[in-house]
Amino acid sequence: MLTPDAAKAALDARRVPDMVKAVRAAAGRLPGDLRPIAYALIGFDAWGAKMDSMRPITDPDSNIRQGGLRYEKLSGNDRRRILRALAPRVADDLDAAWELMKSMPYGFDVFRRPFRAKHPALSFWKRWYWLRGVLAPVAEFDADTAWFAVHAGYLPAEADRLGRLFAGAIDHGHGEVFDILTATARGRHPTALMGRHVTRGLLSAARPEGWAAVVDLLLSAQREEGLRQVILETADESHPDAFRLILRAIIDHNLSRFSATTRAANTWLGFGLDAEIGGDLPGILRQVLLYLDNRAEREWVAARGTGQEAYLALWAMAYENIDTAANAAEPLLGDADAARRFAAAYVLGSMQLPPASSALIPCLADEDLRLVALTCSFWAQTPPHDAAAFEALEAALPRLPKTPRPLPPRSTRPPSRRRCSR
Repeated sequence: MLTPDAAKAALDARRVPDMVKAVRAAAGRLPGDLRPIAYALIGFDAWGAKMDSMRPITDPDSNIRQGGLRYEKLSGNDRRRILRALAPRVADDLDAAWELMKSMPYGFDVFRRPFRAKHPALSFWKRWYWLRGVLAPVAEFDADTAWFAVHAGYLPAEADRLGRLFAGAIDHGHGEVFDILTATARGRHPTALMGRHVTRGLLSAARPEGWAAVVDLLLSAQREEGLRQVILETADESHPDAFRLILRAIIDHNLSRFSATTRAANTWLGFGLDAEIGGDLPGILRQVLLYLDNRAEREWVAARGTGQEAYLALWAMAYENIDTAANAAEPLLGDADAARRFAAAYVLGSMQLPPASSALIPCLADEDLRLVALTCSFWAQTPPHDAAAFEALEAALPRLPKTPRPLPPRSTRPPSRRRCSR
């Protein structure tokens, strides 16, 4: 571990003078068709004349938006050509991370679930925001990925973003980065600091030895609740087999007794409970692990189980592929059991995609107002792109109470969201 003065000296020795001017000039030397895209990555307009980062990303005239959409269509060679101009010493690892993130969960806001999609387009904005964000620290220093792996802990504001870079580097065959992160996780590196960049890098890459190092760290955390939280908060976005390994460690070593585990599980599964869930958590995680490992079991349970079982089975499907989960959930919206209808609606709404929101339209006619309230709350976050939604909502209004009133909870675990009223 470096002293504050030594850390500052190490960073200053690699810092690029007037970084913004340097990357702007590098972008300007690219061919004309790539130049506006490079400017978008560093927050400038298409001509590199002025900052464009204050314009909303939804503005169709925003170069950051247009540049991102064009970047997504580039060949790998053209992407790397841009990255080599802006951050030459980490460019190939950045591109490897970009590709890796296509297979990772696509959600990235406070309501995210670790759901995956076979369509790279769904993860595009998450990847684009990440790439633009991580370029700032990597372009600021004349250093390779291994140097960042050692010094990321001294860049606390940027360290978490660097974790995906490290995962991409490891999968790209960068053994030195892997060795640095594992040594850091085991407390054996003389300089590097522990942080989310270590757990994210090791858990997201396809190296079982790295997963084992993180599990060992989790088991040795003892009373270090902060360390346990760091590990578990990145676990759901890790490699699918690494997530299974984490679940087994929690179950086998009774880690559900710690509050960090409960908080993490609430985020993974969309629960909104705290102390109440603690007693049930081991059983719930066993169910999750069973459904992740056993496709036939989860398909049977989704159609015939209790509300909670159906929800967890559908969640396990969505963890691997939202299309599979949607195909199983939509027919359940007409199921005779209200708890299974609620479970199906909760999974569909949690996908945060307009087509899934449109699938909830029949819920507005459900005899159980909990389904109506749940649909309203999801639509507030992700409105459906379907004209029939307005008519269905208009037809449901006379059934709603004029003032909010609490509704009894369903037997399925996901909590009711904001209540609807007229």
